[in-house]
Amino acid sequence: MKIMLAKKFLKKLKQIPILSLGLLGLAIVPGLMMIGFVSTVNLTCERTEQALGKCDLEESGLLGSTSREIPIQSLQGAQIIKKNIEDLADSDYSAFYVALLTENGRVFLPFYRLDHHYAQDMVAEINDFVDHPENMVLEIDEDYRWSAYIWGLTLLGVGGGLFTSWAAHTKTV
Repeated sequence: MKIMLAKKFLKKLKQIPILSLGLLGLAIVPGLMMIGFVSTVNLTCERTEQALGKCDLEESGLLGSTSREIPIQSLQGAQIIKKNIEDLADSDYSAFYVALLTENGRVFLPFYRLDHHYAQDMVAEINDFVDHPENMVLEIDEDYRWSAYIWGLTLLGVGGGLFTSWAAHTKTV
C-alpha cells in the first residue's frame, strides 16, 4: 500500500511544471525568511553623571535576541562604513553601515541602509551625544517588522496560491 502511494506521489511530482515549482520555491522560502529573520535593534545610551553610564545595544527577533553593553567612557563616536554590493547585472550598489567607535575598536550596528543620508543622520545623532555630555539619553530604534511581515505574508500568499493552483491542476490530470 505504501509503495503504491509513493509511486502515485512520484507520478504527480513528475507532472509539476518546473516553472510553478521554481516560482513556489522563490515565493515561499523568501517569505519565510523575511518573517523569521526580521529583527528590531535598539541602541540606548544613558549617562548617570557626565562621564559615567552605559550604552545597551539590543537586537531581538523571532529567532532570539542578543545584547551588548558599552561603557559611555569607552564610546568615542560613530562613523559610516560603506560597502559595495555587486549586483547580478554588474552594477555597483553601496550599503552603509553605522559603526560605533570605542576604545576597543568598532562595534557595528546590526543593520545597514541603502540611503547614505539616513546613515549620516544616525551618525550625527550619536556624535552629538558623545560631543555634548549634558545630553543624558540617546535612543535609536530600528523596527521594520511590519514591512517585513507584509512582504513575507505577500510572498507566502503567492506561494500558497501557486501551490493551490498546482494541487488543483494535478487533481484534474
